[in-house]
Amino acid sequence: MGRRARSTKGRYGVAVCSTLLRTRAVIALGVVLALIGAGATPTAGFPGFGAVRPGSTAAQTDDGLFDNAIRFAGDGAGNWIAAWQSDISTIGEPPHHLDILYIESDDAGRSWSDPDVLDTGVVDGVTSASEVSLVADSSGVWLAAWSAFVGPAEELGLRVSRRSGLSEPWDAARPIGIAAGRVASATDNAGVWVIAFTSRDDPIGGLGEEHDVFYVRSADGGFTWSAAAPIDLGYAEGGGADDIDPMLVTDFSGTWLASWVNDGRIIVASSTDNGVSFGNVVLAADVSASAFATPRIATDREGVWIIVFASELTYGHDVGADYDLFYVVSVDDGLTWSTPEPLNSNAADDTSVDLRPDIGADDAGRFLVAWRALGDRFGGTIGEDADIVFARTGTADLRWSEPALISHAGADDGDATDDDVSLGIVGSGEWMVGWTTDYSKFGGGIGDDRDVVMARTPSFCEEVPATGCRSVGTGGGSSKIKLRNRSGGRDQLKWTAKIGDVIPSDFDDPTAEGGYAICLFAVSDSAELVHAMYAEADTACGTNVCWTARTSGYRYGDSDFVNGSLRSLSLSAKTSGRAKIRAQGAGPSLALPAMPLKDGAALLVQLNNVSSGYCIEAAFAEDIKNSETLFKGKIR
Repeated sequence: MGRRARSTKGRYGVAVCSTLLRTRAVIALGVVLALIGAGATPTAGFPGFGAVRPGSTAAQTDDGLFDNAIRFAGDGAGNWIAAWQSDISTIGEPPHHLDILYIESDDAGRSWSDPDVLDTGVVDGVTSASEVSLVADSSGVWLAAWSAFVGPAEELGLRVSRRSGLSEPWDAARPIGIAAGRVASATDNAGVWVIAFTSRDDPIGGLGEEHDVFYVRSADGGFTWSAAAPIDLGYAEGGGADDIDPMLVTDFSGTWLASWVNDGRIIVASSTDNGVSFGNVVLAADVSASAFATPRIATDREGVWIIVFASELTYGHDVGADYDLFYVVSVDDGLTWSTPEPLNSNAADDTSVDLRPDIGADDAGRFLVAWRALGDRFGGTIGEDADIVFARTGTADLRWSEPALISHAGADDGDATDDDVSLGIVGSGEWMVGWTTDYSKFGGGIGDDRDVVMARTPSFCEEVPATGCRSVGTGGGSSKIKLRNRSGGRDQLKWTAKIGDVIPSDFDDPTAEGGYAICLFAVSDSAELVHAMYAEADTACGTNVCWTARTSGYRYGDSDFVNGSLRSLSLSAKTSGRAKIRAQGAGPSLALPAMPLKDGAALLVQLNNVSSGYCIEAAFAEDIKNSETLFKGKIR
């Protein structure tokens, strides 16, 4: 086992660091303050998620059945698998059992297969499956891990199944040989896989009867596994409170962090030998008064690690006594952690209860957190039910954007309850989100039982601006842009442009293939993608098609915001060569960048045809207004 830092104030006391660690903590604190910004102006925005669809094609006919805890894993090449826990037994014939169902996509989540059972070896009515942990690497290997159990509490054992590509079947699920509770897994993307889990078993002798956190490791792509060992042997031998909620993450460079909760404290252990051993057990945050902390951990794989959690404590902030989200940061591979800071920007005056977050990071260095908000945080526009919201950082700092709804349906879903959100992130452009809901209108009607639903962010905007675009600023063109960042979920985006030397055929045909993306970049020394909106081809907006062809061009209309926050996009041109563009977005799911934009930044707006690459751009640099609530720009 790796060497652990010890404290004179108890196992997870405040004084957990040696002199070396205290020195590193001072350095780390300075780096964290720089990341958080200390007065810096954020530019964090987000493309927003598209249409919400049910995970199961049987959702319309499975009334009364229970779907829960959807999880995602992608290989970075457009291939995804989603899996969840489901009661697929016959209603009225107990005892029921829970199986793992899965679906797959080979087109970046645009379409999905019918659901199938992952572990056909589960015995009907006898054993059940826990929530699944799902991981994939870039070679196209997927690993699913879960716990099988009898009844509500009797743990049977950790089970693992492996799959080599979408064209291959799942390997037969095999037991690892130790009883297991909650399961978390990760891979270094180079053949090493680690699974962390809680268990009351004692595979090494001398342990207590409480739940401890164990791990197993595979160095051959998941074919064989090491014997189970406690992540923190010293504490496992000492007895005490149960360990719960294990999580696991790696930076792909040999460092792994495992986190869990023990007796109201978020604990972290680190591995610097690629998951062979864990040590340096430290306290990350105290959540003693908070029964629903559910901490989640992520890294940008560039030295920044973040744990996000829910807490009733205030940590010295003016945030009220309700549950709010907080986060702590480590920049020394988990040895020290910053003091908790509120994540949701309106924590001081919101009335919602914020719970059950999930966090992920993309290759561009953006962190995204999604969570369950119970109560109205958008000024009376979404009701008092539980909805899924999200916030994210930019690529240069840890300032969080204003919370936004995942789906505009949150504004009119009555007293429906959304819960148990999960994120899937690959590369810098593929984002998936899923959750459990009893809202009956998703996907054309799915009943009022508990179903899993999902949404995706199309990766149509690149991290850097496209080149060779037709510029509004040449040939006597003109353009106006207005971004209004209002409280209460009333954000607005309006963009109009007139440009010469464009004829109707230049727009191509977005009705059947591709579509258009509106990409916004803050440009100073470099360009940062701060917002994106999509109008995909061949999509439905309620009962109508979104795109319609006109004599002079095309129009996209989504007045009910079925596919995101883009309300309308109009492209028209005359054969004489004069074109007009009008775009409008609105609502609590718009997720505009935080404002004002960073000092001295210009705003570059690009309209890109996804299929042909044809693009038109407008750069707003001089005649602008840039305040905390409004960005206005004009090109005359």
